[in-house]
Amino acid sequence: MKASRLLAYRVGSMQNAGLRPNYEVSIFKLLASETSQALHNLGVNAFGLHGQLSGGDESSGRWDGGWGPEYLAAIPDTIAQGASEIQRNVSTTRDLGFPRG
Repeated sequence: MKASRLLAYRVGSMQNAGLRPNYEVSIFKLLASETSQALHNLGVNAFGLHGQLSGGDESSGRWDGGWGPEYLAAIPDTIAQGASEIQRNVSTTRDLGFPRG
């Protein structure tokens, strides 16, 4: 997560300097959405069937998951604001200089 934090600082400093961050924003969006989805996938898989439950009674000290709904909410994040494949294409054509194709 240190890389994404440094990238976020870079985007902020570029905007503060009046520059336009192109590929930096694409890479940051890609890192954030795919890391979130992977983290929630890990939570669902680590807790097995209990990871799919939602809600729970916190006052009784019983934890009933909550990873399932969060995982389902993380899936559209890889699509929202440009699919991950589009973000990869943007970063390769603008940063690495590969031709469009």
